[in-house]
Amino acid sequence: MKTSIILLVLIVCGISGLKACTFFQQFDKTTFYQILKSGGIKEIDNEISLINSSGLKNKDAFIGALQMKKADLLKVPKEKLKTFKEGATKLETVLRSDTSNVEFRFLRLIIQEHAPKVTKYNKNIAEDAAFIKTNYKKLSTDVQKILIDYSQTSKAIKPTDFS
Repeated sequence: MKTSIILLVLIVCGISGLKACTFFQQFDKTTFYQILKSGGIKEIDNEISLINSSGLKNKDAFIGALQMKKADLLKVPKEKLKTFKEGATKLETVLRSDTSNVEFRFLRLIIQEHAPKVTKYNKNIAEDAAFIKTNYKKLSTDVQKILIDYSQTSKAIKPTDFS
């Protein structure tokens, strides 16, 4: 019976492509930020599934950011708002429990800078930007590179803030 299940999983993964089979994937921040930047609904949903099945601490921060990005891609206004609010609640809940986490502040900054004005999700841009500038060195090297890339198009932070 176990062999049949494993064989079935391998066949499904082979047919659909290993990328679609999140069972074998691990959370990768570079991939996460690429999806947050330009992923479609399917990629976002796959990444959310991957994060949900991971042992990642405070995973709701990452899931919340992805949900808010996904909201921008949805067609029905009611669903857009509902999905955005669910994501914001997740991210804000994690931020309240860990206010000194630089990466979570970076996630919020990214979302705030791109959120539609109607969401009124822009109250912490200056605060988050200042916090990120001060605590940038606490981020992993990979996330530092991602942040510097992001700062090239950001209005709140600039590459010169980190040199």
